[in-house]
Amino acid sequence: MAEHVVTTKTYYIIWAFLMFFTALTFGLSYLDLGAWSAVIAVLIAATKATIIALFFMHMKYAEKVTQVVGVASLFWLGIMFVLTATDFFTRYFGTYAPQ
Repeated sequence: MAEHVVTTKTYYIIWAFLMFFTALTFGLSYLDLGAWSAVIAVLIAATKATIIALFFMHMKYAEKVTQVVGVASLFWLGIMFVLTATDFFTRYFGTYAPQ
């Protein structure tokens, strides 16, 4: 099996993107965007995680089985987040008598 060789230039470009998104996150932390602050921060973090997984973990050039495992692990993580959020948001539902 031949491995894909990523050029140094590609790594510098990826590093620049990651630094840009880090600076963007830092700059947006000083703005009061209300509820959108968390949404934008999570979107930026997800973008950075995707870039890291695709290039530094070589998921972009991996075999299909490895890519399926990566996607399945994200799906499982999503299930865990949904179950945790369901528990959190319904924890005290109906435990107090109406006043």
